[in-house]
Amino acid sequence: MKIKYTAGKNAGQTAEIGDEQGTALIEQGMAEAAPDPAVEAGVTQLTETVKAMVKSHVEELEARLVKGLNTSIDNAKITVKSRRSDDPTGGFKNLGEFAQAVRFKALGRGEDPRLKILNEQYKADGMDESVLADGGALVPTEYSNKIYRDVLEQDV
Repeated sequence: MKIKYTAGKNAGQTAEIGDEQGTALIEQGMAEAAPDPAVEAGVTQLTETVKAMVKSHVEELEARLVKGLNTSIDNAKITVKSRRSDDPTGGFKNLGEFAQAVRFKALGRGEDPRLKILNEQYKADGMDESVLADGGALVPTEYSNKIYRDVLEQDV
């Protein structure tokens, strides 16, 4: 067994001694197991090999990730949709503003673009408001619900 003395006149020196004697000195705190240069060289070489492998794998994973991100970006599509069709007010601030837009259309003073959006939204359902005399103006759901509630309250 190879030991390194940690105490006494031989402190810091290494020696090759029998296993029993070396174990006894280590247990007494007079020595510690000395590293074997061949083992130390093997550990160092193994450590460097592992570091190189890890670095290689990290670089490969980074390259795959960047390639995947670039592919995703190249295939990305942006869709722009008017949220006005999801707006229960039809884009009008209040019922009065809606009524005024309908009145201006009826008087031939032009059509508010928000009325046109409402018309397009419900035309597929057979509810066409483009000719006021044929059916009137489609009231946005927010205002039609309010009118309905007000009518029901008056009936009670």
